[in-house]
Order: sequence, then structure tokens, then C-alpha cells
Amino acid sequence: MMEKSNPVRGFTLIELLVTMGLMALLATVSIAGYYGAVRGMTERGARQDVISLLRLAKQRAEIDNVPAAVFFENRMLRDEDVDLGETKRVVGMAVAVRRAGRITYVKGNYLSDEFGDLSKTYPVKTSNTSSGGNKDGMRLYKMDVTASSLDDSYSTVRDYVVQQTLATEELFGAGLSGGNSTVTLQDGSTFSANGMKIWAFEKVPGSGGNAQWKQGDAYGMEIASIQLPHGYVFGSILPSKVGENSSGGNPVFFIPQATGGATVRGSLPDIRSYQPSKGGMTLK
Repeated sequence: MMEKSNPVRGFTLIELLVTMGLMALLATVSIAGYYGAVRGMTERGARQDVISLLRLAKQRAEIDNVPAAVFFENRMLRDEDVDLGETKRVVGMAVAVRRAGRITYVKGNYLSDEFGDLSKTYPVKTSNTSSGGNKDGMRLYKMDVTASSLDDSYSTVRDYVVQQTLATEELFGAGLSGGNSTVTLQDGSTFSANGMKIWAFEKVPGSGGNAQWKQGDAYGMEIASIQLPHGYVFGSILPSKVGENSSGGNPVFFIPQATGGATVRGSLPDIRSYQPSKGGMTLK
């Protein structure tokens, strides 16, 4: 007796196509969900970093009993290059600043604080002439204004300070009398220098910030900074060329109180993502 054979039945072409389509759909959904989760975690991490920087500035204001602030900006690191296939790259930056002193005299590009011990922060040149060169140094941020633009917020100073005798004419120009011991200021007032020393620092022309300083302005120096992840910026104003900075929003100030704690002026600007596009960027 002969046994009937059972032919082995395979998948049809339609079944294979349906299966492959379902697998592709699941893969697409999974990849999109993965990248969405990564973007969400990146944005949450960026916000947490900014909050930590704000908390640091607030704590320094309360502990040191001097005002502190956080300034926001966007900086272009790379411009679009069609030949190399490169797109624009801009990063958002936040800088925590602590007030360090007040400007006592202003003359041209020179700023000075006769009471500030700047030698603890800067290299010191003790001669009465500047050392020349155009190296960028530390920024001095204005601490008593809410700036309308980034350029109003700070001046970049050279990477040295000069210990000057007030009786020299290099900083304060003409108006010296009495055997180089009496100084006549721009407002007409005079006082005896008697060899008193001051610390002077020189603004770097055309290096970004160009704050207009006047006598009595409070200035601050950086104590900490952060950079947002690639693809994220502050606010909606972006720089237009490499090396240029743009404001990321008004700074947040922390003012210590006699009763303890610190009051807050300002608010955190929006953290936005961007997509490089031909000829510019598209903010999201």
C-alpha cells in the first residue's frame, strides 16, 4: 500500500511582502521613538544644567552678600560651507557672574578700580606702559543694568592689568600739576596722588561686547559657565557670522537681602532647538 505524500507548503509572495512591510513599519516607529526619547532627555538635561547654574549664582549672592547674575548668549562657531557640506553651527551659552567691584575711573579704552585687587585674577605688568598686543582676556560684565543687548552687558579686557601711578598721563591725560602729585579729573575736581597705585585694565576694541562704562558702574567676573548641547540655543536671536555673539535673553539678577536670601529679577529665557537649513537656520 502506497502512502500519500504531504507536500510542504511555503509562503506566498504576498505574505512575504506583508511581513516585510510590517517589520519595516515597526522598525520606523521604534527608531523614531528612540530619537524622540533622546531629544527629550537632552532637552531636560539642558534645562537642568541651566537651573543648576542659576542655583549656584543665587547661593553665591547669599553667601558672599554681593549681587550675582546669569547672562545668556548664542555664539556662532561655524558658518555654512556648501563646498564642504557644512551647515551653520550655533551654541547657546550661559555665564554665572559675581560682582567684583566698581569702576572708579574711565578714560578711553581704559577702566580702573583703585580699590580692587585685580592682581589675584590677572597677570600683572608693573610698568607704566601697556604691554600691547590684542589678546582677548576676561570679560567684565555690568552688574547694575538689565541690558537691552549683549553688547551693553560686557567689555572684553586684555589678559593683563597694569599697576599705574595716578600721576601718570597715560591713563588720565593732561591736567596734572604740582610736580605730578595733583590730578585734575574730567569733572574738574582735584586730589593729591602722592604715588598712589591703581589697577587698570584695557578693553579690546571690536571683540564683541562694547559696554559703555561710567564711573561708579558695578562690574562682575565669571564664576561658572555652561554650554547647551548641539542644536539648542537661548531665545530667538541668532548671530549672523562666525565669532559673533547674540543675546539669548535678558540676564537674571540675584540681589542679597538684609533679612537673608536673595530676590530675583528676570526670568529664564526659552531654550529652543534649531535645524540648519540652506542659507540659515530654522528655530523650532
